[in-house]
Amino acid sequence: MRREITQLLGRLEQVNIAGNGMSFNKAALKADIQEAAENLAESVEAEAASSRRPVLDPTMMALIDIDPVQAVVFSWKRLEAAMVELADRHNVWIDLRSARKSAEQLRQVGAISAEMVEVIKSLYSTYKSAMHSYDFALEKGSIVEYVLLTIESQDAIHKTLAKRAANHKPHTN
Repeated sequence: MRREITQLLGRLEQVNIAGNGMSFNKAALKADIQEAAENLAESVEAEAASSRRPVLDPTMMALIDIDPVQAVVFSWKRLEAAMVELADRHNVWIDLRSARKSAEQLRQVGAISAEMVEVIKSLYSTYKSAMHSYDFALEKGSIVEYVLLTIESQDAIHKTLAKRAANHKPHTN
């Protein structure tokens, strides 16, 4: 996990030793979200996904307002579930303690593109920052963008799964 720790340390803005907390640089977190959006747009999986942006339901909007950390965590967990489903379909065991390794394993078996690996890594970085920061204070627009990107990534994975399943159906006469 050396790479993940180095990345987290590079994003640190403040460490509170007595309170055992960390605060991360908002610009770095926003850059991760922007990078995820760019990589998703360039991915093969995006071709399979809907061309319309998802609409957030009132419950998610309320969660973003009330508890942005939980909005990030919930969104990441949904994407993680899609990754597990994808791994199961490809008979690959993935270690969810490292999204970078999991995404690389999925890429190695041809389940996702290199661009989708980068999307997952960027989204995971924001998730980890939310989990480990005592002062996670991204503005609402960035949280909304994060949630939308996780939904779009999950949608892209599910539609890619469905497309591959349709292409591999046995022909019956």
